[in-house]
Amino acid sequence: MDKKSSVNASYNRRIRNLPDPDPNRPIKPLSAYVKFSHIVRDELGRNIPQSDFDQLVSTRWKALDAQVKQQMDEEAAIQKREYRKKLEEYARTDAAKEYQQYLLEWEQKNQMTEKDESYAVEQNDSSLKSRDRMVL
Repeated sequence: MDKKSSVNASYNRRIRNLPDPDPNRPIKPLSAYVKFSHIVRDELGRNIPQSDFDQLVSTRWKALDAQVKQQMDEEAAIQKREYRKKLEEYARTDAAKEYQQYLLEWEQKNQMTEKDESYAVEQNDSSLKSRDRMVL
């Protein structure tokens, strides 16, 4: 296995160890800064490297007129309040309770596999230590 495929394998492994996201949960709103970065991205296109883009957005955000920035912050705050209301309403639904049950089952299943994996790692570590003692 070459280095690239081993990196992909470990990345895929981490993804498999996460529970599925709740498809019914309300989507979090974007912050004012992220919305602003989307506006700048639309203006500039996608040809700029990410690091240069991040620096440019940061510079533009700092230079942005205080009134415009305040208006964007207020809009984001309103959307955040609406999101929290929707989230509270969602928390009372059967779908939310079903997802919580799914998470409990997933955690129980995942803890067992983590214990199995940690045991295997401990066994490999102890065998390495015994080999190291033999070499010394």
